[in-house]
Amino acid sequence: MSRTLVTTGNAQFSEALVAALARHRVQTVSAPEPEVTHVLMGVRPGSDKVTAVHDVLRQVPDGVPVIFLANAFGGSDDAAIDVVKSSERPWTIVHPNALMEYSFGSMAPQILMGCAFGMSQRGRVGFVGLEDVVRVIARIVLDRGHEAQEYVCTGPQALDMPTVLATLSEVIGRHLDYIDLPETELADLMMQHAGFDSREDLEVNVLCHLRAWRDGGADVVTTDVFDVTGVPPMSAREWFEEHRSQFSGKPSLVQKAASRVIQARYGGRVLR
Repeated sequence: MSRTLVTTGNAQFSEALVAALARHRVQTVSAPEPEVTHVLMGVRPGSDKVTAVHDVLRQVPDGVPVIFLANAFGGSDDAAIDVVKSSERPWTIVHPNALMEYSFGSMAPQILMGCAFGMSQRGRVGFVGLEDVVRVIARIVLDRGHEAQEYVCTGPQALDMPTVLATLSEVIGRHLDYIDLPETELADLMMQHAGFDSREDLEVNVLCHLRAWRDGGADVVTTDVFDVTGVPPMSAREWFEEHRSQFSGKPSLVQKAASRVIQARYGGRVLR
C-alpha cells in the first residue's frame, strides 16, 4: 500500500491534488511518518525553493522516492530540481505545462462580464488538466520503472488565448472577447481589482507565466500523458464542457454595467 506524503506549498492546490489522487487509489498523508512510501513535492512560487526542498527531505527516511512537481517553463525550479536529483533518492520530475484549473478557472468572474484580460498576445500554450497530471502521478506511485524520468504533461494541442475564448464562447453559447493589454497596464489593472497584496506576489503568481506564454515558452505539446497512462489528455474544449457551470452563470446587474464600461474603454483592444 502506498502512503504518499503530499507537500506542495500551496494549500488550495494540495487539497485538489489529494482529492484527485484518492480517486486513483493513491493514499496520501499530510505529515512525515515512518510508513511513507513516496514524497510528492512542489514549492510555493516566490519561496526559497532550495531551502524548502532540503527541509522536506530532512523529514523523511533516506531511500523514499521523490516525485517533484516543477514549473515546465522559465527555469525557475532548476535549482530545486538539482537538489532532488542529487539527494541520492529515486526521483521522477513531473512538469505540468499550464494547469487549466488555474489558467482558466481564474477567468470565471471576468467571463460573466463577457471578456477575459491577458497579455500573452498570440502565444500558444499546451494547457493540461489537473486530472491528467494526477493520472501520471498515480502511475508513478503505483507502477515501477519511472525512476530518473522527467515527464512534461500537456494537453493535445497548443492554443492561443483568442482561440481559448472562442472555444469557451461556443461551449457556453455567449460571445466573449479576449482583451490583450501591455504588461504594465495589465499589472496595474490586476493590482487594483484582483486582490494581490504586492507586485512581487503578482509577478510570481501571474505575470511570469503570462510572459512565458507570450514569448513562446509554453508552446509545448508532448505525448507523455498518454505514454505514461495509456489515456489521451483532455482538450480545452472537453475541460470547458466538464466545468461549464463555472462559466455559465447569469450576470448580475453590476456585472452587466461593468461589461458596458469595459466595452467602452477596451473595445479597441480585443484580439481575435
